[in-house]
Amino acid sequence: MPGSSLFISSFSFPFISTLSLQPFACINQTPVLNRQTAATGVDLFVVGQNDHSAFLHAWPGSAFQERGKNMKIIFLGTNGWYDTGMGNTICTLVRSEAFDLVLDAGNGFYKLDRFINDTNTRPLYLFLTHFHLDHIIGLHTLNKFSFPQGLVICGPEGSKELLAQFVNRPFTAAISALPYPVEILELPDCLSKLPFPVEALTLNHPVPTLGYRISLDGRVISYCSDTGYCENAVILSRSADLLISECAYRAGQSSDAWPHLNPEGAARIAAEAGVKRLVLTHFDARLYTVSAFRDESEAVARKIFPQTSAARDDLEIDL
Repeated sequence: MPGSSLFISSFSFPFISTLSLQPFACINQTPVLNRQTAATGVDLFVVGQNDHSAFLHAWPGSAFQERGKNMKIIFLGTNGWYDTGMGNTICTLVRSEAFDLVLDAGNGFYKLDRFINDTNTRPLYLFLTHFHLDHIIGLHTLNKFSFPQGLVICGPEGSKELLAQFVNRPFTAAISALPYPVEILELPDCLSKLPFPVEALTLNHPVPTLGYRISLDGRVISYCSDTGYCENAVILSRSADLLISECAYRAGQSSDAWPHLNPEGAARIAAEAGVKRLVLTHFDARLYTVSAFRDESEAVARKIFPQTSAARDDLEIDL
């Protein structure tokens, strides 16, 4: 039920008394908590919901350490639909102290080797929201990279079958032929295999699409693209340090048949969720033909949520 919350306290669960956990909002009021074996030193809590599944994980170590010093967000591609002089299609790199994360794999994906080279040892994770081409077309460049640490691709249910078809002949080099190991995890079923806390909920889009809430180095990043306004986007973003939100439509534009956010909708989610910072990305290439239109959407969003920025390709921010 919207607005209901699950609070985990050391009084109820003394074995997590040393952890500081954020309240977790759930859709219904019948959460079920399960604890994996304590002998491994790893606790896994699962919150069950009627129509969706959301997971809150507790690991020892980096996930609940004090706030790290070096987290950088790099916007490799900020367009939606297709490339233009304004930018490549959507791809964002998150560099933490222990991990490299990539959010979607539009054509901006080809820029990864500007930041990740053969000497990189940090585990590399790619999170796909859905399979529209502007979010996966960059995968045809996988064979240009050398990732000695391997690559873990996380995506919605059906990812293994779809990627085996798309990243394969005759379209491109097959995943099995890449010069490094690739593992594919379907979410939310495989969330327990990730070494840091991640929540995944379905968003409001014509095809199955996941939004993510990722906790790293004492920070929380919410990633919501593609979607119209929905309660799950607010849940994923609650009290986040950063919300990276799509902004395909310009001010005043909307479509129930093809849900996406305009700047007002993205700012509404940020304000309702109480995030610290909002960055807009995934600007529809047909609608945002000049930089001034992004500035305009930034200004509209700031009237609702002042801590808003509009991303450009190659923008880097510290978090």
